[in-house]
Parts: sequence; C-alpha cells; structure tokens
Amino acid sequence: MVPVNELVKQFQEKWELQPMPDLRAFFAAHGLQLSDPDIASRFLPEILKVDLRNRLTRQITANDLPVVSEYVKLFGMLTLAQRSDLADEELRLRVEPIAETQVPITTPIPVGKLKGTSVAGIQGFVDFLQIGAGALGVVHKARQLGTNRDVAIKLIRPELEMDEKARQLFIREASIASRLHHPRIVDCLSFGFAGTRPYLVMEYVESDNLEELVWKHNPVRRVRLAVKVVLQILEALVYAHKQGIVHRDIKPSNVLAARSKDKLRLKVSDFGLAKMFETAGHSGITGTGELCGTLAYMSPEQLLDSRSAKPECDTYAAVVCLFRLLTGEYPYPEYSITDSYRRRLSEEARPARDFNSQIPAPLASIIQQALLRDLSKRLKSANKLHVALQPFALRSDS
Repeated sequence: MVPVNELVKQFQEKWELQPMPDLRAFFAAHGLQLSDPDIASRFLPEILKVDLRNRLTRQITANDLPVVSEYVKLFGMLTLAQRSDLADEELRLRVEPIAETQVPITTPIPVGKLKGTSVAGIQGFVDFLQIGAGALGVVHKARQLGTNRDVAIKLIRPELEMDEKARQLFIREASIASRLHHPRIVDCLSFGFAGTRPYLVMEYVESDNLEELVWKHNPVRRVRLAVKVVLQILEALVYAHKQGIVHRDIKPSNVLAARSKDKLRLKVSDFGLAKMFETAGHSGITGTGELCGTLAYMSPEQLLDSRSAKPECDTYAAVVCLFRLLTGEYPYPEYSITDSYRRRLSEEARPARDFNSQIPAPLASIIQQALLRDLSKRLKSANKLHVALQPFALRSDS
C-alpha cells in the first residue's frame, strides 16, 4: 500500500498537471476502497486537505469556494472529528485571511445630522439624521412631508452603488421586506432610486438596547422577560417562514425593542441577508463557501452551507438569543473563528444553568434540545418552540 505522504505528494502533482483532479478516480487508480474504514480514516482526510488547499488558492477569485459540506456529500464516511479538522483547515486558509475583503466597507460613515435637510434624489422627506451604518447600507431617520411622521430610510452605501453584487443584495432585501407585513416585523413603506442609488423607506421604531432592557431586572423576572422577548421574535419567524423567507441573521441587535404603555414591543429588522429558502442557490448572489450571518448565532448547518440555510437556522439563532439574554454568555465560547467552527461541529452547547441557576430546569432542557448539533433530534420548528416556551413567559405585566 502506498504510504500516506507519498499519496499526498502524487495528488499534489495531479493538481499541477490538471485544473481539478477527480477525487474518487484518484483513489480508485491506487486501488483504495473508501468503503474500508481504515483506508477512509488514514488517507481520505489528508487528500481532502490537499484538495481544499488547492481549490482555495486557485479558485478564490472565481468565487467558487469549496466548503466542508461538499466533501460530506461526496464522502459520507467522514467522521465528525474529521469534518471538524477539515473545517479548521478551511477557515485557516480562507475565512481569516480574506475576512476584511468580504466586508465592503472602505471608510467609516459618521453618525449624525447631515449638513442639508435632504438626500439628493429622495423627494418628500426632510430633516435627515443618520442613525446607523453597516457593511451594505446607511440608515437615516427622516420626517415625511404630508403625514409628518418619522421614517427610517436605508440607502446603499455611496461607494457601493455601482457594485453589482451589492445592488442585487440591496434590491433583494427590498423585495423581501416589501412582502412582509406583521406586527413583529419592521414594516417596509416604499422603495425607490435616488439616481442610481437604491433606497428603502421603513417605519421608524425608537429602540432601546435589548440586552440592557432585560438585564436591568432581577434574576427571576429576567427569566420570564427573556422568554417573552424570544416568543415575540418567534412570532415574526413563524410568519416569515410561512412566506418562504429565512432571515439568516437573527440576533439582539437586529431586534428593535421599545416600551409602549409599560409593555415591551419588539420588531425584527434588517433583512439584508434574508432569502427565499425554497429557491436557495438559484440567485447566485451568495457564493459557495461564503459565510452569511453572525458567527455566535449560527447553527452548525448554517456554518457549513449558508447559501442553503433553511428556517431551522433562524430558530437556532432565536434560542441563542434566549441563552444570551438569560446568561450573558453564548452557548459556545467565542475564542476565534476556527475554534468556534470546530466546537460547533464537534461539541454540544454548554448548559445554560451553568451560568444562571435561576433558569428553571425544564426551560434549560428545552434550550439544550433546541441547540443540539444533530438536526434530526433538535427542536427546530419556530412554531413548536413558541408553544414549548409559552409556560415560562412573563404573565403579570405582558
């Protein structure tokens, strides 16, 4: 039998001679049966690392990046530890070196009132006040003439208005937001272009920091309030999922929280990464291997394949929100991208009661079940999770 290091060398030579060697054909040519557990464990991971390294270095500009899930589909015999090891290698080679180039921010845009009272090309609004900026867009508070109501206007960042992919993402967000009308979701009022610069007009919601709102209460009340918060998030998700839409970036900072007559009212915002999950992968906007979402809130399957994310990734993120609000921690310690990736694929989440003994044991059990790595065993339906959490909700002043 050919030694592993010799086989690795030969496979690398194959890469030097042809664009992309066929993995299965290479093993077959050397008489190696991957159905043999010994062969699979000794040779397959090392060859996949060589394949991964070559594909990343040679195809990175083509936006055709491989992900561990591709190998899992090809070689189902890969163990969880092997997948985790490959994930570490992938992120070492790909995510960390190019993370800065994936975020299309050039210079920071300061938050504050504009010199004028309007934005060129946007008619019918005055008193523009910039209140936020992200990787793709800039958000202003403005007053609508005629109705005299405050609105939020999101514009694509000026340096990205001619970037085709950025424009597609922005327009997709507008398209999705315009079809969502629910009390727990920020309402889209209109969409237009200021010259070549697309913008989205949304309802304005005066919001407080969600985590601070919850954590200022005593431990017992905090538990019930945190559950109440997540129930409202789940109401938005149940509705969005029925419309065929997955958010892909549920987290406290994307939930606007405001008090109305001593009641906390929440609205899910920022559908910039949202997509129609039934046609996932058809648009071509999200490339193979791109991470979409916020790492701390991402499910294992979203980490492996953000492009094909399904509703269960939103439910998982909502549970991470609950974990965060209850404990001030995340289910997995966030040391680094590679460490987080590895832990998410090889270890179960830390028990919530390890950080807050006031959490009722039955509630902690539900949280743990909703964070299981194995999707087939996980409590993954937003609707079922909503039903399971209701007994723990705030009652006296909800």
